[in-house]
Amino acid sequence: MLPHLRHALPVCVLVLVTGCGGGTTSDTTTNTPYTGNCGLGTAAYALESGSSTATSPSFTVSGEQDRSAFCAQNSGTAITLITPTIISSATTSSDSDSNLYGLSASVLAYGSSATTTSGGSITISGGTISTTTGYANAVFATGLGANVTLSKVDISTSGDYAHAVVATKAGAATVTGTTSTHASLTSVAAEVVVLEGASAITINNGDLLSTNANDNRGILIYDSATSSGAAELNITGGSYIWSSSSTSGSAFYVLNQTTSITLKGVDISSPSTSALLRVVAGTSGSKVTLNAIGQTLSGSVMVDADSSAILSLASMSSLTGAINGADTAGSVMVTLDATSTWTLTTNSYVTVLNDTAGISGTAVSNIVGNGHNAYYKASSNSSLGGATYALSGGGSLIPY
Repeated sequence: MLPHLRHALPVCVLVLVTGCGGGTTSDTTTNTPYTGNCGLGTAAYALESGSSTATSPSFTVSGEQDRSAFCAQNSGTAITLITPTIISSATTSSDSDSNLYGLSASVLAYGSSATTTSGGSITISGGTISTTTGYANAVFATGLGANVTLSKVDISTSGDYAHAVVATKAGAATVTGTTSTHASLTSVAAEVVVLEGASAITINNGDLLSTNANDNRGILIYDSATSSGAAELNITGGSYIWSSSSTSGSAFYVLNQTTSITLKGVDISSPSTSALLRVVAGTSGSKVTLNAIGQTLSGSVMVDADSSAILSLASMSSLTGAINGADTAGSVMVTLDATSTWTLTTNSYVTVLNDTAGISGTAVSNIVGNGHNAYYKASSNSSLGGATYALSGGGSLIPY
């Protein structure tokens, strides 16, 4: 039995017929959406089995506590929304439940377990979703089997700790735009995208914006438990603007988690004071693999003593920034192909360097030193023979 919180019915009492402001619904099974319990809270449009479609619904959740606009729960349950307009100022009775289980999220695909398939699915084509209150996440998938698929949707959140798209407890989300019409994800007081546990988010041709006044992180990947499984983030095309004046900020922040991040041709803009990637151990250590494919990156990569990072630059990728500049990392591996470059902004330290295409004789052509040095661990790089190599633009590759 799923726990529920009961509250007064929302302002939108006609949502099952026409929605607030119009629209139509059609059920593809005998199951009918209802107003009531869903997930850990309630929803104006809830479904616990079967499937249902709503065309041009307009829902406003105005100040109700623990209220979602749309919620699908249980495996096999599916809601399809076509050009919805969703506005929410929902509040929450539990910050932690909003963060982990989507309490008060506007659109919620809910499953009760991270290890047993239990989640519903929601598909949205076009339309807008906006929230204005703290912890009122816009789109949330939690639990194994929970899945949200978004196509050319505009999403914005303005409340503290209110994120555009979140996947937790093995949930999954896919956001898709076209080359001419991008999906839009904006969070001005929180991370724009959050993954927790063994969850996955894929974004194709999306425009992401995070100004995050709270924790100075643009995208957050973390595990609230210990070894609950690896997370996966894939972003292709589109743009990602990360804005923060804090020197402790980072575009990607990984905490207590094993994760892979793949970036393909994303236009990333971030302040010079901000790191590109921070990898922080938490209670069990973090392990990050960052794959850059046809990708331009700038900013430092910082890894703490109980964590590790693997960085791969391929297909004309470039990184401008220090890697493990403070020499604090548990381990760092860097791989460059023949078409990719790394430009140092200060001295850097790597455990393993794979750069067979760039090293010839006693020189390195695709690492630009700018007068700085890159240090490699001699005991982990037998192919480099403990030698010192000249970097392009000045500086050296030196064993330590």
